[in-house]
Amino acid sequence: MTLDRTPMNAPDVPAHRHKPGQCSAYGCPMWAGIKVGTDWVCDCHAFADITQWQEVTARLNQRIKLIRATHRAMNTDPFKGWAHAAAMYMPKIGRPDLVPMKVTLAHPYRDRHTGEMVERFVERDEAEHLPLWAMRLRNTLFRECVNGIPQAQQPETRAAATGPQTAASLLPEFSQ
Repeated sequence: MTLDRTPMNAPDVPAHRHKPGQCSAYGCPMWAGIKVGTDWVCDCHAFADITQWQEVTARLNQRIKLIRATHRAMNTDPFKGWAHAAAMYMPKIGRPDLVPMKVTLAHPYRDRHTGEMVERFVERDEAEHLPLWAMRLRNTLFRECVNGIPQAQQPETRAAATGPQTAASLLPEFSQ
């Protein structure tokens, strides 16, 4: 006998729910990694406002090929031709900007003699470091799906000022 009166043959998860390991946001194709309340969700949904979950899910579903490429990059052993395969595949899915390339990494640290913060710059080739490329794919996916649009394509946020520009033009009695 069970204490909560759940039948012995009841499934652990209702049929309309997600697969084990998958994000619990409805329709999300991502794997879960962060527990929010009683549900496990992907990082895109965990760090997005709950009112934006449908938009985040729609953006993720639009980028399903990028999700699959990211998943493969994160879960495969590097083989000899992976960088060439990635360089051929990313333009095919419409993302030539995500081909493995040389990146400059900044490593800030505190100098133990002076106590000042010092930055050391290291140049790495992502074609030689699969986890580094996978991290860039993951960051791109997160940025595009949570923020809505790619960083490079964000519209100008400054608008031309309209209306009165000075107090004198707003209130004629101050112009004297």
